[in-house]
Amino acid sequence: MATVYQRCKSDKRNANYPCTKPRCGHPWTVRYREPAGAERQPSFEKKSQADAFADRLQHDKYEGLYLDPKRGEVTLRAYAAEWLERRVISDSTYRNYESFLRIHLLPRLGGKTIAGVESKDVEAFVAALGKNLASSTVCDRMKMVTSLFQAAIKREETGG
Repeated sequence: MATVYQRCKSDKRNANYPCTKPRCGHPWTVRYREPAGAERQPSFEKKSQADAFADRLQHDKYEGLYLDPKRGEVTLRAYAAEWLERRVISDSTYRNYESFLRIHLLPRLGGKTIAGVESKDVEAFVAALGKNLASSTVCDRMKMVTSLFQAAIKREETGG
């Protein structure tokens, strides 16, 4: 998932290549892909810092907080429609969910990919809801949104 390396020892384009000193003092780089697909390569002064960062990424993956970039490429709009169709709920609950998705969630986040929705997006969404809806309603609706994302994560883990 994440690769920890020193460019001075592996990248022929690096000005310090080939560095033969075992403790040369050059930075350590962690190469990984974000859930949205962008490649990142942060550098760290010490190998222990780079390893800790890579371990945190791996932990997030196992905890379900990270989605593989190859997955989660479907938009929230497309997934929400599919998710809603799979619900075994009464007609009135279906209409309630569909209305909330159509009026609130999808206009704000529907164009993002499942993997591309970040916590800051959800926080901004909740804040916007709080301006128009009662806090108990916001809490109730966010349970539905949580269920939608949990289903997406579970689906991604199983590859289904």
